[in-house]
Amino acid sequence: MTMRGVTRPVALRIDSFKCIAHHPLLKREVSGADASGTLNRADFGITVGEQYGFKMDVVLRIQVEAIRAH
Repeated sequence: MTMRGVTRPVALRIDSFKCIAHHPLLKREVSGADASGTLNRADFGITVGEQYGFKMDVVLRIQVEAIRAH
């Protein structure tokens, strides 16, 4: 991930993944996944709020869906 010109790896965990070969409405293959990961804002040079006791860790939750083109 790159933020503010700083690039760092962020590990994502796949929490769920499912594909349906023939979606009943779309009549195509459909897939979806939920992924999550944690990053530390300070690793990217973002320290606003740290002096007031705000947590530097941010939890990312990503949902994605895909429909196969014909």
